[in-house]
This record gives sequence, C-alpha cells and structure tokens, in this order.
Amino acid sequence: MTQLPKESRKFMNPKPLHIAAALLTLLAAGCAAKSNKSPVEGQVTIDGQPVAQGTIQFLPLDGKGQTAGGMIRDGRYSLESSPGEMRVVISAPKVISQRKAYDTPDSPTIDEVQEQLPARYSGPESELRANVESGQENKADFMLKIEGGEPPKSVF
Repeated sequence: MTQLPKESRKFMNPKPLHIAAALLTLLAAGCAAKSNKSPVEGQVTIDGQPVAQGTIQFLPLDGKGQTAGGMIRDGRYSLESSPGEMRVVISAPKVISQRKAYDTPDSPTIDEVQEQLPARYSGPESELRANVESGQENKADFMLKIEGGEPPKSVF
C-alpha cells in the first residue's frame, strides 16, 4: 500500500471540519434560543361573517421587532409575532370573475379578484392595532364593519 507524501496528508485532516460543524450547530442553537416571538391567534369577521380566505400582517409601530404574517382561513388565523404594539393589516380578496390566461381555446383561466376591505383595514396606514405580550399566548380578534363604508379597492 502506497502512502501519500506528508505534505498531502496535512490537507486531509478532518478535525477542522468537525470543529466547524460544531461551531455552526452552536451558532444555530444560539440564534433559535434568542427568539422572543409570542403566539397570536384570533378570528376575523366582516359584518359578522368569517373571512373565508385572506392574509393578516403585524407590523411593529415603533419600528423595532420583526414583521409577522399569516393566512386567514375560515375566519381564523395564527402566527408568531415580536412583542409590542402592532399595526395590523388585513387583506380579504374576493373572486369577482375569471378570464382566460391566453387567447387560445385550451387556455387556463385566471381569477380576477377585488379587495373586500377598505384601506382603513387593508392599507399601509391601517387603523387596526394589537398589543402582543412577550412570553404568553395572545388573542386578537378583528370584527370588521364595511356595510355603508368606503367602497372596496381593486387588487388585480
């Protein structure tokens, strides 16, 4: 059996790879342990009816912390958010029609949707707020009213 020259063997030492893997594992564990996000769940209704499908975003009012978001399904949502006072933006698009994606007989169809909610709930300056407490489960329900309010805006 032939041996590699001594100069070549020094590049084959696996010890530095094991040390690097251990350091990366510790770094990843340290990052995960520092997360101070808290669970938030709740209901979203429009004029008393559960929102069938939509999205919800929590944006820190003070600019500290991270933005969080989740899906609304059958009027319910759950997400994890940084603690603090949050601006809440909710979107609830509704399919208003369908159109062909291409001008061919076998073209798939595309849903055309319209936002159901006025900008006061769905826009960047939403008036909705939630306070997320650190280290505990939070509940934030949003019972939205739009009847007789501002008309919905188009999404697509």
